[in-house]
Amino acid sequence: MKKVALIFLLLVQVAFSEEPDALANFKSQLEEAIRTKSTEGIAALTYSKGASRYQLDVAVFKYELNWDGNTLLDVTFADFDDPTYRTLVEPDRVVMNGTAYVRNLKPNKLCLVFWKNKTDNKITFVSPIGIAPDGSYKFILQMRAPEAQPAGPPNP
Repeated sequence: MKKVALIFLLLVQVAFSEEPDALANFKSQLEEAIRTKSTEGIAALTYSKGASRYQLDVAVFKYELNWDGNTLLDVTFADFDDPTYRTLVEPDRVVMNGTAYVRNLKPNKLCLVFWKNKTDNKITFVSPIGIAPDGSYKFILQMRAPEAQPAGPPNP
């Protein structure tokens, strides 16, 4: 029994010790993608499973719009439930045009990207991020809620 408890504690410790590395890796990749103006780099940091190509294009385009005229100041992170920023993020479930949409990945952090424009005004992007199945952090998109998915082809 002691061995099982010890193994469990070691697994928990490893899981939590990898998170700071995963966040640091996400941050460095995001900063590099912005610095090099890489749309592919931004897309690679986005979990797109279940989402439409249009949503991915919109997520990337918001960076394209800003890296030409603005200066990146910082990339930081906040807890997903941080009341300072949480109200700036879409709700967990959104209904648009009669169709329900949910997040395609469970969020646990907010990525805060701070920019400065030519007139010294600050701009902040607040985006939910979560841990993808491969263990890396990714931006989260919306997908159709399971109950909103088509049931399949009609019966003949």
